[in-house]
This record gives sequence, structure tokens and C-alpha cells, in this order.
Amino acid sequence: MDWEREYDAFVGVSVGNGKQRDCGDWPQLGESVILLLAERGISAGFQPLTRQNPRPHIVQNLPFWHLITHTRPSTMSDSSTAPKCCSNLAPAYAHLLLRLWIGMRLFMAGVDKFRWGNGETTTFSFSNYTELKAPPIAKLMASNSFLPEAMCNAFANSIGYVLLVVGVWTALGIFTELGLLAAGAVFLMLGFGLACLPDDTELVGNIGVSVAIVALALMTAHAKKFSLDGILGKKKAE
Repeated sequence: MDWEREYDAFVGVSVGNGKQRDCGDWPQLGESVILLLAERGISAGFQPLTRQNPRPHIVQNLPFWHLITHTRPSTMSDSSTAPKCCSNLAPAYAHLLLRLWIGMRLFMAGVDKFRWGNGETTTFSFSNYTELKAPPIAKLMASNSFLPEAMCNAFANSIGYVLLVVGVWTALGIFTELGLLAAGAVFLMLGFGLACLPDDTELVGNIGVSVAIVALALMTAHAKKFSLDGILGKKKAE
């Protein structure tokens, strides 16, 4: 049976004469095709054209199968029914958690350099760092590594401030990629300091995991929606 000619006769479209004819009401045309398929016992497993779908005004030589193949099937993942809220925020949430963890880890490690004592006797001061914490660190590194004493002193007397600054920088997310790169460099510096000691058991379990987390944060840095970079960039675009 010639389905093309039967379709043309059913919907009133002329085919084969090379003319362009207005189809009239396009939704009614889609309903006519559904009725034709139903009468012939054919399952119409596609969504009929509606007024929300694109509506061409002119049809030239429209064959029977053209409408079927150019009508989008109705699926569960249809954009009209798919949830739009928060559907693309998972990478942004993941990056936020990673960045905040890195910033917190660095900042609290820096704060610890200014602490002395335990419990009620705990104090925080610059003298705790420069007089009580830094000298033993420098001496331990100099005596157990090939580094000169002057370099060890410079490292021990500056690492506390570096931890504080880079921790805040990373948590805020300003120049996010550069801040995360600086955080990774700080962890590597700490790892080098641990590697200079006789007992470097924390090198892999602590520093190695931290470097891996920084690398993962860098891989998700494109989703920096919840950062100063993301907020300022959005305001600039508006």
C-alpha cells in the first residue's frame, strides 16, 4: 500500500507536484497523523506536534515518514519535565567543600604555630611563635638535612605567616586557581620539612593526601560559583 499517497489524501497535502502549500493548523495535522496510525493498527510511540513545538508554515513535498522521523519522542528525560533547580550545582558544591577544607587546614596549622601550652594555660602570641616554636623547628631541620642553617631559620620563622595568608586566600576563592596552586606548594614545603626528619611517617598519610585534595580542587576549579571569583564575575557580567 502506498502510505505516502494515503497520508497525502488523509491530511490534504499535495505531494509530487513541486508546489509549496500551507499546512494550516499544524497541531491538527499532527493529530491527523496519529489518527491514521491508530486506524492502521500502528503504535504511535512519539509525541504529537503541539503549539509549544516548532511550527513550520510551509511544507514542500512532505512525505509520510518525514513527520514521524522529525517528531521528537517523548521520554522521561524530557527537558520540559526534568528538574531544573540545582541540577548543575554538584560540581560547585564539591569545589566549595574541597576549597574550604584546604583553607581551614592551612589556617589552623598557622594558628597552631602561635599557640603554647594546653588547657587553661594555652596562650596565643607572636612571641610563642618566634621564641618558642620557630627555633626548635629550624634546629631540627638543620641538624637532620643538607640545608644550610640560615635557610632553615628563614623557613621556620616564616611558615606560620604563610599558612595563615594562604589559608584565608584559598578559603575566600580570590584568584582561585593561583591560590590553590600556592596551597599545593605550601603542602609540598611542609612535606619537604617532614622528609628532612628521621621519622617521616606523616609524609604520605598527611601531606600526600592533602596534595591530592588540592589537585582535585584544581580539577573542579571551573565550578567556582561559590567563591569571590564567581561572585565578582557574576556581578561584572550583569
